[in-house]
Amino acid sequence: QSTDLVILAARPSMGKSALAANIAANVCKAGGSVLYFSLEMSRNQMIDRLTAAESTINVKRLQEMHTDEREWNAAFKAADELSKYRLEIDESGALRPCDVLSKAVLMKAKTGLDLIVIDHLQLMDTDKDRRNANDRVQQMTYITRRLKSVAMTLNVPVIALSQLNRSV
Repeated sequence: QSTDLVILAARPSMGKSALAANIAANVCKAGGSVLYFSLEMSRNQMIDRLTAAESTINVKRLQEMHTDEREWNAAFKAADELSKYRLEIDESGALRPCDVLSKAVLMKAKTGLDLIVIDHLQLMDTDKDRRNANDRVQQMTYITRRLKSVAMTLNVPVIALSQLNRSV
């Protein structure tokens, strides 16, 4: 829904980023516009993943250039398709909810905005000085409240990825 904050949580290496990237790609394929904050991967790594997914080539084979001519053709076709997407990948580093809001407002005004993805929640910072800055639970509560506010203010769904402890 347009004002939802969806938290996608799982243990490390369970495919959260891959799922979020596929959701973003499908929104773009349908003509939508996506703002993707990547706090774990570089923009180039995201593009490699999306190209691999679109061309159904294993991302490692693509990155290491162990592909045959048919796979290269598929990769080039996928890259051409990706270039048409209205997908903004932000890898600017330290991200606060106020940064999400300001960048999303700019993108919505410029190209429209249908989805915001944040990968991942625990790497975000708080907007303000907090007395209990060491209390991570309070910080996460604050961040998720602000992200819900972003979704409601802009009438755009927000998907935030969250990493669970391995012991869970």
